[in-house]
Formats: sequence, structure tokens, C-alpha cells
Amino acid sequence: GNRYDDLQNLYCDGERCTTAAQAESLGVHWKFHGKIERRKFGCAPTYESLCFGNRYLDLQNSICGGNCKTQEHAFKLEQQWHSAGQAEGRTFGCDVTADALCFGQTNNLCHGLSHPSCITSLDGEALLEDFKSTSMKGTFQCDAINRSTETACYGDRYDDLRGTICNNTNSCVDLCDPSSSHHNTLQCNKLDAHWKNTGMKQHRVFGCLTSADALCYGNNHKDIQDSMCGNSTCTTAVQAKTLERHFFRQGKAQGRTFGCVGGDVDALCYGNRYPTLQA
Repeated sequence: GNRYDDLQNLYCDGERCTTAAQAESLGVHWKFHGKIERRKFGCAPTYESLCFGNRYLDLQNSICGGNCKTQEHAFKLEQQWHSAGQAEGRTFGCDVTADALCFGQTNNLCHGLSHPSCITSLDGEALLEDFKSTSMKGTFQCDAINRSTETACYGDRYDDLRGTICNNTNSCVDLCDPSSSHHNTLQCNKLDAHWKNTGMKQHRVFGCLTSADALCYGNNHKDIQDSMCGNSTCTTAVQAKTLERHFFRQGKAQGRTFGCVGGDVDALCYGNRYPTLQA
């Protein structure tokens, strides 16, 4: 009940659920409604909450003391998401396919997959299944993201922002990097404010996109893969740059999905996961 605002409001008068009577009512709700709605039951730390915390360096340090892993951390992170994170345009939960690819690359687990560099959605699916079978032991995520780096990537992605807020510097990263001679906290904060006040409403893309995201984009769309990667799997850094440009100039307007989710490959994975659909 304390995980979901609607349940807390309905069964606990908007306060923290604590009584035996509330517990009984919530248990009935879970049995007949919550389970069907795929809500999470119980007090175990949610993997999604912990991923959220570990994704952002400021949250990882301020809420979790450097490593989000406990039930208390998970609860505080869920509160942060509802009170501030969502409005800030942060991403909640685990980008499981991207995290799986990172996990495979970091731990040299790509041998024997569809591509030895762990870049396709099918690779992510396979790694995710392997990881689940180990009861999620170890670190299954990419490095935590520094908010200023994500902000700089946002500025660099859009020419209008780089030409105004970043003053046509070689890279907005210079403005947000404390070690750079061009470091300018005020301008970097302006970029972050632009995202919160304007960019979200314009459906712009915040943060840094990895080469893996771009390569997944190409490999998930057969026509793009054929035309830009020579009728074979997209694998190189040069191809990644070309694919990212293609998405922002054409693919986005066409309603295509960027990154390591979506596309025909994931649709096939979905079908292969369930025997009833295969039949």
C-alpha cells in the first residue's frame, strides 16, 4: 500500500499504511486486482528503485551513500521519484536490455552470442535470462550517470542550444566539466533548466546516448541496417555516429524507436518468450 499513492489514498486516508485492518484490505486488493495489474507486492527492495538510484550519481551519493542496495534505499528512492525525479525528466527503473548489454561487455560474456560485442536486442535478452538465473548476484548495471554530463550531452545534441547557451563552443561538455578551462556552472545550469522548462514539452531527448543505443537502432530496423550497415549487423563506431544522426534527422519524425528496445527483433523475442503465442 505504501508503494502506490492511489492505494495509500484509498485504503489509508493518504497516510502511511500501518494497521492490521489496512493490511488485510490491501492483501485482498492484491489478490483480486493488484496481481492482475502486475503491481509489486511486499517490502523487498524493488530492483527498479535501486536501478533508478544507481543510475544518477547525485541520488546514489545523497540517498544511498554511494551504493543503492537496501529496502530503506528503495523506499526513499521511490519517494524521490514521485516528489521530484519524474518532474526533472529522470528515468525510473531498469533499462534492462541496455543494462544487460553493459553487464555482458563488462564481464566478457559476449562470446557465443549473436554478435561478439553484445550489441543487439537478442544479445540483451540472452544476457538478461542468464543474469536472472544467477539470482541477480553481482552488479548488473552501467556506471552511474553524472547529471552534468547528461546535461552537456543534451546541449550538444541540439544545434540551437549549442549555438546559444553553449556559445558555439566545441562541446557543451566543456561548460559542464569542472576540469575544463571553459567550465561555466551558470551556463550548464541554464541547459538543465531549459530541459525542465522547455525541452520536455518539446519532446526533446535528454542525456547521453551510447554507441550501443545507436547500433541497436540500426539493427532493430532492417531497412536502415541494409542501407547504412552494408546489409549486415551494425557494429562500428562510425556506423553508430551515422545512425544517431539518421534518427534525429529522419527516424524520430518517422516514429521509429531509438536504442535497445523496440523494433522487429524485440517483437520476435516477445513471441518466442510465450509458447501460446508461438502456437
